Amino acid sequence: MLLNYQAWQSTPVAVDPFPHVVIKNFVPADILRRLVAELPLLNRRGSFPISAVTQGPTATAVLFEMEGPALRNAFAKRLTGAVTAQA
Repeated sequence: MLLNYQAWQSTPVAVDPFPHVVIKNFVPADILRRLVAELPLLNRRGSFPISAVTQGPTATAVLFEMEGPALRNAFAKRLTGAVTAQA
């Protein structure tokens, strides 16, 4: 896993105005440096679907992990007590 789930587990959940967390170093510094270096240069502003741009392997792996069931379930369980279905 590329993300720092230990930081996620040790960060207190704030409840106002809704349950949320701000996680320091959730993306470890070495991973973040590689990820940023691999992001494509965009010549215009806007929202771009992932499929419309090419990024490197670290950026792709972090994106997949952020969209995956492990992170979704960690967030759901911690913030609501529920676990989502495995995708």
